[in-house]
Amino acid sequence: MNFIEYLISRHLIKKGTRAIREVSARQYNSRLENMKNKNIYNGEKEINEHIIAKIKNHYTDKTNHYPRTLEYYLEYLNYKES
Repeated sequence: MNFIEYLISRHLIKKGTRAIREVSARQYNSRLENMKNKNIYNGEKEINEHIIAKIKNHYTDKTNHYPRTLEYYLEYLNYKES
């Protein structure tokens, strides 16, 4: 299962969460890839103040999509490990 597939089926895996449509899942994946390409996210296991500062320097993110993308990705990595 890749990240996009995880997001689409997340509401079935993690009870109490809302469904994410495929279009939105692809947008989250695109944000993640962009953060990796810009060296904002480099495989850290948790979101720290340094990452949040990098996000704020690169993006105008009033909706918090970029930190949420990392939260979902870390959740996906934990799911894969279990």
